[in-house]
Amino acid sequence: MLYSTCSVFRDENEVQIAKFLQRHPDCAEVTIKNAEWGEPRPHGRQILTGSDNMDGFYYGLLTRSGGE
Repeated sequence: MLYSTCSVFRDENEVQIAKFLQRHPDCAEVTIKNAEWGEPRPHGRQILTGSDNMDGFYYGLLTRSGGE
């Protein structure tokens, strides 16, 4: 599952992923590999407004455990 927002706020992004993972122990985060965009966060990747002429976005990738 890809969780994506057009937000730059931690509470709407990586904090939501952390809470989801706490509530769903059968799920795990998938590291977004080989990405040349955004910055890695404790969970997911964040694009800040203005970075490479882009708007602010956040992406977090999840899977059921054992299903990467």
